[in-house]
Amino acid sequence: MSLVLIAVFAVRPTSESVSDLPRVVAGKAGSLLSSAKPLSEFMLLDQDGDSFGNQQLQGQWTLLFMGFSSCNHFCPPTMYKLGLLKDELAAELLEYDDAPIEVLFVSVDPGRDSLVVLNEYIIPYGAGFTAITGEKEQLDSLVQGLNATYSVNANPDDYRVDHSPTVYLLNPEGALVALFTPPHRVEYMAADIRTVIAGL
Repeated sequence: MSLVLIAVFAVRPTSESVSDLPRVVAGKAGSLLSSAKPLSEFMLLDQDGDSFGNQQLQGQWTLLFMGFSSCNHFCPPTMYKLGLLKDELAAELLEYDDAPIEVLFVSVDPGRDSLVVLNEYIIPYGAGFTAITGEKEQLDSLVQGLNATYSVNANPDDYRVDHSPTVYLLNPEGALVALFTPPHRVEYMAADIRTVIAGL
């Protein structure tokens, strides 16, 4: 059982001045940032047991989505739509010799989502999908860098995972440039991503 937490992007003005914060532009499906927001340093493991951190985000556009493998309601349709979105944009990016686009699934349920489980989970989605997870401290570093939220209640009698339903777009430098909250409409998300790639 899971509840989905609606997340709205808001940069926390701790050490940053207001003038340093990226301006948010409303798109057809989401919020587009006028300037990229670098992510905090993080290091997790992918489904093959290889290290996955900021460096692995370099060189491609990334559609990042947080969830967990036993999510039966929100996660499967979102992953399916991200596959459609990736396929729709891949040919265009190849045509213009731009960086490829991939999907990154971040499991926030490492207690149940072992690397073996994650490997089996993403196989049906085909090429271009990567799953990562790891210790809570490292997950928190990535999640907080996205200004997202999640929680896990590991009580065996009432095991619950809550997570943000937002899809995040990262540029080929691994920085946040757009985010999409439900409902996720592929055609509108594709239009917004084209706008971002074209430089707003």
